[in-house]
Amino acid sequence: MIFDLNHEKLDSVFLPFRVHDACFYGDDIFLCSPDGVYLYKDNAIIDLKETKPIFQYRVDDVDYNEARNEIYFATLGQGLIVYNKNNNSTYTITEKDGLLGDIINEIHIENHSEIWACTNSGLNKITFNDTGGFNITGLKSSNGLLNDGISDVEIVKNEVWIASKKRI
Repeated sequence: MIFDLNHEKLDSVFLPFRVHDACFYGDDIFLCSPDGVYLYKDNAIIDLKETKPIFQYRVDDVDYNEARNEIYFATLGQGLIVYNKNNNSTYTITEKDGLLGDIINEIHIENHSEIWACTNSGLNKITFNDTGGFNITGLKSSNGLLNDGISDVEIVKNEVWIASKKRI
């Protein structure tokens, strides 16, 4: 359910699907589900896979990078979806581009040009450049991680905290 807390009365909207994560962009809400990505806009639910087929896949996490005006979607099997709101463009970053795995559990935005992707095969740092390209670096158990199944990452006072299937 989506609740509108800005009005005097509490309105709700029933969603006919399970939501894993949501991301606000202005008055719009991107909703991530096992069936793909939906947009809640003007009191209507829009199925984004009807206009962009990449949004048909399961998405467990979504984050908005205000500085780049981009929304990042963590898919379970299709890598990272990057959606640019300025020009309505969408592209993916996958294992073919250098990700350690296409199953992404969590995304963390570090700053305007750097994000982290937690995969079942290790941890990736993606650095975007001003010309539209990106560079990917990664950490795996062979680099000292306890295991490759990374569920979350946080950066606190310039220290990277990595949560894996085993422990932090």
